[in-house]
Amino acid sequence: MLLIGENLNVISKKIGDALKQRDPVPIKEMALAQAKAGMDIIDINLGPARKEGPGLIEWVVTIVQDTVDLPLSLDTTNIEAMEAGLRAHRGKALINSISARPERI
Repeated sequence: MLLIGENLNVISKKIGDALKQRDPVPIKEMALAQAKAGMDIIDINLGPARKEGPGLIEWVVTIVQDTVDLPLSLDTTNIEAMEAGLRAHRGKALINSISARPERI
């Protein structure tokens, strides 16, 4: 069984504000807390990430991987952001949820 930490989510007020302001402190704190809690993978959920999606996910992936030594699960419906996140990720990442539409696969 793998444990996936789901607390780096744009829906969270604290994390959402940190993402908007590009404040790495709350993101680092949450990544560390999840690692200390025994998570095997940390999920980064940016939702649709319509504005600056690729740049935002690259920034978050770098922050989290510089903070903890865990693989990441990338969760966004923005295809360009997903591709950017996969390029920025060191090692193998998990893609969290895609639709079954051929153009999205």
